[in-house]
Amino acid sequence: MSTTLLASEHIQITPLSLAGEVLRAAIFFAFGVVLIRTGIKEYNTGRLISNTPTQKVRSLAPGRAELEGKAVASENGTVPRPFSEGTCLCGKYKIEERRRRRSKKGNRYKWVTIDSGFIGNPFYIEDETGRVLVETEDLSLKVSSENRNTTTVGAGRTPPKPIQEFRNGDVTTRDLASENTGLISTLSPFSSSGGGFSVGGRKLRRRRYKEWFLPAGEDAYVFGAATERADQPETAIETEKRLKMTKDDSTGRFIVTDRCQDALATSLKRYAPLYMVVGVALSGAGLYFLLTTLIA
Repeated sequence: MSTTLLASEHIQITPLSLAGEVLRAAIFFAFGVVLIRTGIKEYNTGRLISNTPTQKVRSLAPGRAELEGKAVASENGTVPRPFSEGTCLCGKYKIEERRRRRSKKGNRYKWVTIDSGFIGNPFYIEDETGRVLVETEDLSLKVSSENRNTTTVGAGRTPPKPIQEFRNGDVTTRDLASENTGLISTLSPFSSSGGGFSVGGRKLRRRRYKEWFLPAGEDAYVFGAATERADQPETAIETEKRLKMTKDDSTGRFIVTDRCQDALATSLKRYAPLYMVVGVALSGAGLYFLLTTLIA
């Protein structure tokens, strides 16, 4: 009877255990492949940027293009920075929250991204020969340390005023219903009275507010494609009225940075091998675990 019971338990438990191991190995393998592809893409983009000479606005023609100049506001103006005082032409942000994960080994803490996004208006890149509009759709913003900030707010602490005012307080008044659900936008007004900063009577966890931004008047480099402007007459001759910078469909890249061409290319090529090495290690480990699990 004891032997029969153990055999029954073995039949019931093993398939679930096997499925879990296979899934874990598959995730490792898939994540490794993604890192390898990312590394290859970053390296190829860096090499392409190095080999493509920058142009002047006056000589700009439809197709892939690289420009260097001053980033200046268009008629649409600037926008407030996400989490600090001042304005910018465009920016991106990320909000991370400190979460506790319970496991057999005890409580573990990790930073979880709960919100991210991009803000900005189309702006001009201007050199001594003229200027051209830069769209912000599909734009990848890469800035130096001078134009990025991280603000950490302790649990129950009152966030700085710019964070409270960003998107009319939507970022501050967002909360999570539980550890495993998505964001729920609450309409309850936040309060900093009593025992700490809270939303609807519930204290916020420790959070990190990260921002990257491009100020007006900053030296900038743009990699993308020059395309015809549909909002201007076909008879337009000036580059400013005839063309705009958008995503380059052949490479899938549209980059704006406050660094020079060489610095951006070097940065992309420098980190590409790291992505590929880690990717190979993860995919190899995943494949090994998958094969050993199935064979066993």
